[in-house]
Amino acid sequence: FFFDFVIMAWQDILERCDVWQKLDLSEKNLDDDDARHIAVRLAQNSTVTHLKIDDSNEDKGNKIQGPGFRALADALKANSTIKTLDARGNRASDEGAKGIAQMLRSNSSLTHLDISYNDISDEGCIEIAEALKVNTTLTNLRLEQNIIHAEGATALAQMLDENDTLKSLHLYGNKISEGGSQELAFCLRNNTGLTSLNLNSTGFTEGGAQTLMFSLTLNETLKALDIGDNPIPKQPTDYKAQVDAMMVKRSGDGRMVEEHRTLRRTTSRKQCLALR
Repeated sequence: FFFDFVIMAWQDILERCDVWQKLDLSEKNLDDDDARHIAVRLAQNSTVTHLKIDDSNEDKGNKIQGPGFRALADALKANSTIKTLDARGNRASDEGAKGIAQMLRSNSSLTHLDISYNDISDEGCIEIAEALKVNTTLTNLRLEQNIIHAEGATALAQMLDENDTLKSLHLYGNKISEGGSQELAFCLRNNTGLTSLNLNSTGFTEGGAQTLMFSLTLNETLKALDIGDNPIPKQPTDYKAQVDAMMVKRSGDGRMVEEHRTLRRTTSRKQCLALR
């Protein structure tokens, strides 16, 4: 009954008011059927810019799964007003991620997307990465605490080779291991869009950190980078401390050390690994 009241109240507001920008349906015990009702309303609405359907409460939390996410994604394909979708803590799974990926191929308004804690594996991550190769509006993507490993991280790295629109990427809590570490580190050499990257607690490795340090000499854009809580030894080189110092310097003056600018961006992968 509570949710029916929320839906009716929202419908009533839309009929009587021409300004309704933020819709917060967090922790309302929503399921797939409820998500379909929301999708119908979104298809008819041109004023909502922020939609929150996130869950951080196990008792009253939302439980939207793949079918519900597909319905919401279908509604957002042609929606030109919603800029922020916070859906963290639901159960999208790869099915929901695929629906979101299809939406990202055609949506031209969404700038912030949070689908952390949604049981998304490499399969769903790859679909989203492929969609972002053609998407030109999303600037902030949060995929924290999903089930993304090296294959998904590699797909994201390949996407970052082509996408300069995305500004912030959060992968905290995924397990990208050595292969994913290397690919994400290497792709930063040419990316000119990303300004913030969170790789905390991702299994980021020493080899990835070595490649990362070289890539950062070629990348003048990244200003915030977190590689904390990863299996990176402090000896013989404390890469985490070096990264932290570099980010502090960049956030302070926004410029690279002068000698770094003499390195060419055309360095090959083989040359990069040889210089580690």
